[in-house]
Amino acid sequence: ELTIKKTRWGLAAYPSNVKFYTIEKGDTVFEIAKRFATTSSSIKEMNGFSSGRVRLKVGQIINVAQ
Repeated sequence: ELTIKKTRWGLAAYPSNVKFYTIEKGDTVFEIAKRFATTSSSIKEMNGFSSGRVRLKVGQIINVAQ
C-alpha cells in the first residue's frame, strides 16, 4: 500500500506505514526520537541528515518511522 501526499513540487508516494512530524519551535532530533521511541541516528538516516549537528526549521516535515 502507498500513501499519496501533496508536496510543494507535486505529488509524492510513500509506504503506508511511514509517519511524518512537523517541526515545532524548540524541537531537537533527540527529543523527537524519544517521543517516537526510536533513535536520533535513525531519524537522521531516514531523512538524509548529516551525522553531525542538524539544524531543524519550524514547519519542516520529517519522516519519523518506517
